[in-house]
Amino acid sequence: VHVTAFFASAFEVTNGEFRRFLADPQGYGAREHWTAEGWRWKLRDSSQATALLTPADADFARFGHDDHPVVLVTWFEANAYARWLTRQLGGDRWLFRLPTEAEWEKAARGPDGFDYGLGTTLSEPEAGLYNWRKNPGADVTVVGFAETTRRFRPNRYGLYHASGNAGEWIQSVSRPHNRKRPYRDDDRNLDETPGMRTTRGGSWYSATTSRLHLAYREEFQPELSSNDLGFRLVALPLPGGAPARR
Repeated sequence: VHVTAFFASAFEVTNGEFRRFLADPQGYGAREHWTAEGWRWKLRDSSQATALLTPADADFARFGHDDHPVVLVTWFEANAYARWLTRQLGGDRWLFRLPTEAEWEKAARGPDGFDYGLGTTLSEPEAGLYNWRKNPGADVTVVGFAETTRRFRPNRYGLYHASGNAGEWIQSVSRPHNRKRPYRDDDRNLDETPGMRTTRGGSWYSATTSRLHLAYREEFQPELSSNDLGFRLVALPLPGGAPARR
């Protein structure tokens, strides 16, 4: 699979970044940032995003700090955030969005083509390179950006936590692909295409190393939210400075 050049964020979108989206009068509440189905979800449901936590909340220490990855976000919310950021920072030159499956896997594997975020294998001694636990009932948490730079290493493209920390929403609708039916950059990657959306990367809640394998895929309804699921973004230059259209 060949992909057009793109930039990928080194870390998952954080609570602090998502809070600016929530606070902007032309942000979370603006219809223009939402897909049709996403807007219907917003009208009938309320956000559970960890960016809404305050220091008085019991889960704030584990999930609520500004530099923690925002979790408990739906695909609809992640997609709306990307649309908002394009209007905020794109300047008719850049498009921000969730990565397609091909883009995510390319960035996560790095120039070395790793099978895990930091290597081709994952042994017991190497498990400490990733924020995950074998016991999903353990009192564990996401890791923030400051702690990440102290304790963890990025791949050679500069991405942290391609395996572990927070699972990541992907732009693509989940469809099987293999040698007979290869992956294609088609309508699966459009905002309005109905269907289950893909997630990648495993998380702090992974009960087995199989979820840390970079080819491992899961699929969920776009209205699902979970405290082990967040997202990161990619940025693509718009040809000739054309306005971003979705």
